[in-house]
Amino acid sequence: MTLRDSQLRALNRAAIKQMAPPFLKGMFDRVRDRLNGPGIEYAVLKDIMFQPDPSAVPRINLAITDLSRAAAFGGVMTGLRLFNDLAYLLAPAGIEARIVTEKDVGPEDNAALSYPALAGCPFHVLSRNMNVLPIRAGDIFIAFNWWISLNLEPALRAQAMHFDREPMPKIQLIQEYEPGFYPFSAAHLLAREAMGGHWPVWAVLNTRELQGYWAAQGHRAAREYVFEPRMNSALRPFADDLRVQEKEKILLVYGRPQIPRNAFYLIRRCLEHWAEHHGSAHRDWRILSVGEQHEDMDLGGGHRLQSLGKASLQDYALLLRKAAVGLSLMVSPHPSYPPLEMAHFGVRVLTNAYGNKHMANRHENLLVPDGIRPEEIAGALEQQIQAFEADPAIGIAARSHMPDYLREDRVECVADLADDLKELLLVPRRAEEAAPAL
Repeated sequence: MTLRDSQLRALNRAAIKQMAPPFLKGMFDRVRDRLNGPGIEYAVLKDIMFQPDPSAVPRINLAITDLSRAAAFGGVMTGLRLFNDLAYLLAPAGIEARIVTEKDVGPEDNAALSYPALAGCPFHVLSRNMNVLPIRAGDIFIAFNWWISLNLEPALRAQAMHFDREPMPKIQLIQEYEPGFYPFSAAHLLAREAMGGHWPVWAVLNTRELQGYWAAQGHRAAREYVFEPRMNSALRPFADDLRVQEKEKILLVYGRPQIPRNAFYLIRRCLEHWAEHHGSAHRDWRILSVGEQHEDMDLGGGHRLQSLGKASLQDYALLLRKAAVGLSLMVSPHPSYPPLEMAHFGVRVLTNAYGNKHMANRHENLLVPDGIRPEEIAGALEQQIQAFEADPAIGIAARSHMPDYLREDRVECVADLADDLKELLLVPRRAEEAAPAL
């Protein structure tokens, strides 16, 4: 058996570095450091400058990095859905809504405009306004990720000083354990800081599993709100009346090479192992990848991994109706959406556990191998492929343990958050209105 090209390259790099003289090693290191550049924190950290806005009308603000449709994966869409629902509930109380974003996008590319309560919402683009942000006494911010959360703090500190009031809490939308995106580094520390440091935080957490992991890392918040996944409303109608006759010999992979937590190259190695040891018995199976465009890959044994890129929701739904077996990994404590979607479309899905995340508890179609090594996942894939060939109805017959997943597409903690925001934003205003004139 020959070594694959990637293995040879890795061995060559290690051998060259080991045998090179010290001055050459130093040159290699300097070139590597220059190519790598500074950490992400160098590029994304910036002060948002406070500008007083005299309006007495209270307002909620979603502070988000990018609203383009290309960036509108699950987390962005969930954030927009939460803000849409919140704006809808707060509007009758006279609380306005605004979206603050780092990047300028045209209306045809603005994912927020798909949500009815946000259609007339004003947008403030930081890059267009030299990072200057008008802020009212009654402005409160929902931060989408760690760096926009930290960037807001100087402006929120100035808000408290200018209007002579206690600091307003940040509402931190936590949909992943963001410090885990980085190795031990400045970015890792800063992401931890945003999770609940010295600033008062109201944490909105995506799933109980993530809440448990977040708390186990030592984070605390003044208030905590938790919501569970719901199927995207555009996918839900396609999940009804699944038929065995529609299922085809398709192994569906959630493949995002640029996102390390999706473990794409581990998935590739698992597929190569399966193709080498089992693929000759299943030449009529297709292996398709969705999520991010990448080159098609020869897996050996007569099999190829064909990339479909980021499919439209309708095309994705139709593919889910046809797929028989799935492979989707997520190296994080958050239960990612693709395995849940696949499982509820009758797909037998190989995925992974992490920390206190146990995906098999959510659906009978979610299967976690005993180990994560390529041969273990490949063996588990072969078991599911054989199971489908023996009984094509196996995935459709499996039961969900998420009774609310296919119900109305909403974020269930929004009503509690809205009530608390009314208390925070309207009670001081009513007290001022009731105070006698001096």
